[in-house]
Amino acid sequence: SAPPYAALLGVVGAIALLVVLVVVLLPSSEETPENKQPYPVVAATDIFAEGTSGVAFSPDGETLATGGEDGKVRLWNAATRELRATLTEKNWSGDPSRVVGVTFGADGKTLATRTGTHLVGVWDVARRREVRRIEETAYSLALSPDGKRIALGDSAGANLWDLGGRSEDPRAHLSQNLRATDMAFSPDGRTLASVGDFSDQRHQADNEPAKLWDLTRLDPRPYGQGDPRHDLALEDVTYAVAFSPDGKTLATGGQDGGVRLWDVATGRLKATLTHRFVTEARDLAFSPDGRTLAVTADGRVLLWNLADRKPGAILADDETGFGADVRELAFSPDGRFLAGSTAGGGAPEETPAPGTGTDSDAVEDSGVRLWKVPKATGTTAPAATS
Repeated sequence: SAPPYAALLGVVGAIALLVVLVVVLLPSSEETPENKQPYPVVAATDIFAEGTSGVAFSPDGETLATGGEDGKVRLWNAATRELRATLTEKNWSGDPSRVVGVTFGADGKTLATRTGTHLVGVWDVARRREVRRIEETAYSLALSPDGKRIALGDSAGANLWDLGGRSEDPRAHLSQNLRATDMAFSPDGRTLASVGDFSDQRHQADNEPAKLWDLTRLDPRPYGQGDPRHDLALEDVTYAVAFSPDGKTLATGGQDGGVRLWDVATGRLKATLTHRFVTEARDLAFSPDGRTLAVTADGRVLLWNLADRKPGAILADDETGFGADVRELAFSPDGRFLAGSTAGGGAPEETPAPGTGTDSDAVEDSGVRLWKVPKATGTTAPAATS
């Protein structure tokens, strides 16, 4: 007869087999989007304007402004990519100066530019004329929603200028113990976020990587001090900052690749988004509906669905999933397109042919990438490219 423990061994064996089947057949908790990648790669619909290092859509979505390595700001028809106008930015000596940043005011009538020599120009878009020039060191700039104020980042924080007055001095200084690498006004214009790079500072223990400034409590005296609303608890070099369209959330990105979402009202951290594709977040942008956050991702752009805080799509030059080093991002006002500018390159072509980017055998490293953005839902479907 069978030994008395045979039945027990049979039961144990059956349980072990069941456990093995469960482990094999059920999805693993480790099967994350990072390793199974269920989200699509979206190829650029167009690559044009070679030699571009800044990009911005006008508020009506009809114009795309690009800053050129050759010192020219080009205004393109956003739908056809035909050149509408060219503005030339000059340096201290009057020679063309590389344009590294462009931004529109909310009314679309004003365009601010920043050059590689840290000069700032304010342009009347309709008249194609520079109406103000600020010869002040500017590592970054932000234009208020009403177009009446401009913030310029220097080596010790930010200076705030009133564009309506005639004063040659800043309205206020927002002191920060670092170089302000990026800034953003809240949608209502009452708050300014500034982030920075303290890597070249001697006393990193005193660094202040990110601040939220209350612009309703400025010192009334000329060149007075600003009042920080919150210091954000960051300990790494921070390159980029953006407000959500409703002004309730602030996103920051930096050297460690993590994208952090902050509560603007309290200054508290709400979430941190990390992905193996993103080792350094140079720029980020919210979609107009606030459901998607675009982040530069080492030669690609990663779209995050903010409803479930999961990746939605990768934007690249082509279906291989790779591309050039995108440094600046801008959503079209309707949210259907995302433009990205890249570093380096020569002078842009004056009349690029639409659609030539994805059909080319060799893609230039510099220029504007234009992507059709997938809709942000629970699961994101690939967008058709043309």
